This record gives sequence, structure tokens and C-alpha cells, in this order.
Amino acid sequence: MNTISITNAETNEVITYTESEVSRFIQEGNLAKERQVENAKALIALRTKVYEFFNIQYSPGDQEITTSVEEINEMLRDIGADELRRTWSATVRIYVNLSGIEASTKDEVIDMIQDDINVELQSIDGDLWVDDIEVQEVIPE
Repeated sequence: MNTISITNAETNEVITYTESEVSRFIQEGNLAKERQVENAKALIALRTKVYEFFNIQYSPGDQEITTSVEEINEMLRDIGADELRRTWSATVRIYVNLSGIEASTKDEVIDMIQDDINVELQSIDGDLWVDDIEVQEVIPE
């Protein structure tokens, strides 16, 4: 088995490598060079896409460029970047069935439900408010 020994000039430490280890280091170096070339090409392609996006909308002498969020998001998707986010509103209807409520009257049950129902967001950032709690039906069990 062929080996190669290298001496560290500062510490005089000798490290010995086998032929297969040296061959593996060379292959890894070649692969790293190939990845670097691919990354450089990808970077040039990204720069070109971004330049073309703005250049299409630009005329010499313009001081501002106006574009829509959707056009920007399309370009961001094309280059593999995260899209711009916007806020959204939603109206949600939740149906709930309750049982086993102890009360003297139907009105007391309605009041208890309207006073006690609570809705909250667990993992979504946003503002939540309950506009109305409508009890649709109350029947004795």
C-alpha cells in the first residue's frame, strides 16, 4: 500500500495518508470545484432574472418603478426566494354542541354559554374578536 507523509513545519508533526485517502481528497476537491462553478452559474442566472425584472419596467430617466406585489412574488418564486407576505382577514363560523349544563331555565343556559365561551388562537399571529355568540337551540336532556 502506497502512503504519503506530510510534516507540519510549525509542530514537526508527521501525518501519513494512504493512497486511497489522497485519492478521496482529490475527488472531494474536484467535486467542490464543480459545485463552485454550478453555484457561480446559478448566481449569474439569478442576477440576470432580477435585472431583467426591473429593466423591463424601467425607462431611462425614470426616478421610480411601480410594480405589483403579485409581480414581485412571481419573480421571487422564479428565483426560489420566499415571497412577500400580506395580512389576511377571515370570517369563521364555529359550531359547538354542549351537553350536561346544569341550570334552572333555558335563559340561564343561554346566559351561561354566552358569558363562558372563549375562542383563542394557538399558533397564528393575528387579532381575534368574537362578534356574536348566538345560541341556536336549547333543549332539556
